[in-house]
Amino acid sequence: MDRINVLVGGEGRINAQIGIMPEYTGEYTVVPQLGRPVILRTKNYRMTDNVTVEAVPLTEQPNDAGGITLTVGGRTDE
Repeated sequence: MDRINVLVGGEGRINAQIGIMPEYTGEYTVVPQLGRPVILRTKNYRMTDNVTVEAVPLTEQPNDAGGITLTVGGRTDE
């Protein structure tokens, strides 16, 4: 697939580049991580599908006080 990148500089200059973008071959499904970003290295690659971001894992568990403990994004046995 051909591409044309156009960069308009602060002085009104236009820089055009024509070439073939390589296809992205990494993951298209992402599971969020607590406390750290998940980065897909997609810059300068042609993507062939949508990215799916999974829901943050949630678990509910009865606790000794008679309530429910909600755990967000982690395991309950830690």
